[in-house]
Amino acid sequence: MNLLEALINAIRLPELRNKILFTGGILIAFRLFANIAIPGAKQSALSLLFNQQALLGLLDLFSGGGLSRFSVVAMGMNPYINATIIMQLMTVISERIKEIQKEGEMGRRRIQRWSRYLTVALGAGQAYGFTVLFQNTNPAILGPLDWFQRLQIILVLTAGTVMLMWFGELITEYGIGNGVSLIIFAGIIGRGPQGIVSVFSAHSTGGGLADYVPFIIFGVIALVMTAVIIEVQQAVRKIPIQSAQRVAGGREVGRRASFLPLRVNHAGVIPIIFAISVMFLPTIIANYFTYFYKTITFDVNDVADNLKRYSSFIPGIRPGRPTADYLQAVMNRVTFVGACFLGFITVILPIATAKISGIPHQQMYLGGTAILIVVGVALDTMKQLQTQLVMRQYRGFIK
Repeated sequence: MNLLEALINAIRLPELRNKILFTGGILIAFRLFANIAIPGAKQSALSLLFNQQALLGLLDLFSGGGLSRFSVVAMGMNPYINATIIMQLMTVISERIKEIQKEGEMGRRRIQRWSRYLTVALGAGQAYGFTVLFQNTNPAILGPLDWFQRLQIILVLTAGTVMLMWFGELITEYGIGNGVSLIIFAGIIGRGPQGIVSVFSAHSTGGGLADYVPFIIFGVIALVMTAVIIEVQQAVRKIPIQSAQRVAGGREVGRRASFLPLRVNHAGVIPIIFAISVMFLPTIIANYFTYFYKTITFDVNDVADNLKRYSSFIPGIRPGRPTADYLQAVMNRVTFVGACFLGFITVILPIATAKISGIPHQQMYLGGTAILIVVGVALDTMKQLQTQLVMRQYRGFIK
């Protein structure tokens, strides 16, 4: 089922059509709030700062241009993403939290509640940091503030992040796709045209066709890069699995062959977002974080235990610890490829593209990172849409 066919079939079904409209309405509301600026900020000073700082440009990209306007949603989803990842890291550090995570829906809701509390704390801290930063730029973006004025800005920015967190949870529960990812997706899409126009205006010299050559080169590279990203995002390493013969319901069930898919880019774009929003360091650090995040999202010991519990095994590998060691070795090799891919897309490719096209790499934050996130979110959303279409087809067949 291709993209166009899936969309047409979804629109024909009232339930899915309402979910799509609900998701679109929430994303439109997000874009409206991204254009409501907090009074008192000097836009000329903001523009100067963001032209000089590429990393701030990346944060602005994730907030849909809200940070460069100093809007009520200036921090975007960064505090919520950081809080969620920190809670995931805690499942490795704390055995208690790991046990809570295994308690099913109740445990998931409990950890989600803690993530919300942590989001407020991180949001307030980040809001304070931006307020101090914008007061100490040259020229200053914010004028002198007393403690009450500073508290007002911190409360507004924190409330904006909490509102986006709520928007994301509403989309996940009542709409289509992952709400957090779709809000970041909408921010990039909404920021993209403005960024392209500003770059073109800055490099236009009135030389006619020659002005378009760098952008034609950039467009060709972007198309090739999109195709490569799609292939890598969908690439998996298939590990063969066999189920042993067992007795179920008073009868013997024969062996059944299947496979365990290990994604090449298992960590997705989370290492990129986490490295940028927390560390404010070059995104190459995300390569090392990819390995750590992979151990959280894919626990080889749990997978090995589950295979053993359901009388399944990998041909030629003994159940239990040998299976976990084998999966760890395979996952390390696969993750190395994924980490190199992330580093190439987000660090090396923008610099190489800048050399080829002549567009400064400081303005390439609309390049590899943005395309990687947009393509990844689009693929995941379409997979969810197709899954819901298949489920409804089976439901209609059963009826």
